[in-house]
Amino acid sequence: MIYKPLLLFATGILLMFSISSCSINFDVEPFIPKSKIVWVDLDGYKLYTKIQGNSGSSIVFLSGLGDELGTWSKIQNELGRNYRTLSYDRAGVGLSTQAGHQSTGSDLALELKKVLEKSEFEPPYLLVGHSIGGLYARIFAGKYPHLVSGMVLIDYTLEDKILALKEVDLGGMKPEQLLEQIALEMGLEDGSKREFIASLKTAEQVKASNFPLEPVTVITALKPSPEETPEDVQMKSLLHAQYAKSIPKSKHVQVQSSHHIHLDQPDLIIAEIKARILNN
Repeated sequence: MIYKPLLLFATGILLMFSISSCSINFDVEPFIPKSKIVWVDLDGYKLYTKIQGNSGSSIVFLSGLGDELGTWSKIQNELGRNYRTLSYDRAGVGLSTQAGHQSTGSDLALELKKVLEKSEFEPPYLLVGHSIGGLYARIFAGKYPHLVSGMVLIDYTLEDKILALKEVDLGGMKPEQLLEQIALEMGLEDGSKREFIASLKTAEQVKASNFPLEPVTVITALKPSPEETPEDVQMKSLLHAQYAKSIPKSKHVQVQSSHHIHLDQPDLIIAEIKARILNN
């Protein structure tokens, strides 16, 4: 059993990652581009992938922890009319089968690269990452800058908040052990559990990765979760703004929304993605 203060601290980190249990209901669109479903075979496991649109810029969606590709449905349906779009379930999430390897950000960046290649989804890519998916997008952009045209990061997880686990007195327990216990107590499905346990390594990889060469739009949610204080939100927005300011031609947007901005205000996300494409 985990002591309550540690549970509250780490649960706050967990909720930053995403973990959405809400059902997704959208109004019927007048026209929805035809979807192409691809089962990408990667050395013994398969990733469920959806492609919409067949022309224009290439947009790749990276979900938050535990979120399936359906979290992007409204946005992908709209953008698929004028752009090529791709979303996918990471290993062990949704319809994708479980992989046997680790699930650090670097592992998942390489995995995404293989998905894009095997799906014949042409670069350069505008990466749209939500929550911890924003960290995966940053690692991908650092490892493969020649493949990336820009990024839209939606309330991305702060790597420094994950790394703060190293500074907490865990009573002799290693941070990874705490994360594993919390993942078990929260009942995370296998793929999300692996990602959560590996999140400390992911945060370290983000710190060590190269800065992106292309512009970034960072979108920050200003409505605190039950575990956040107004000061937490203020600090998150400040760090998001500093990151955007460090990259030429980048932009920071603050939104009165919950963590799942793409579900609360999909039209705003669509507009910011289009603006990033036009301004690159």
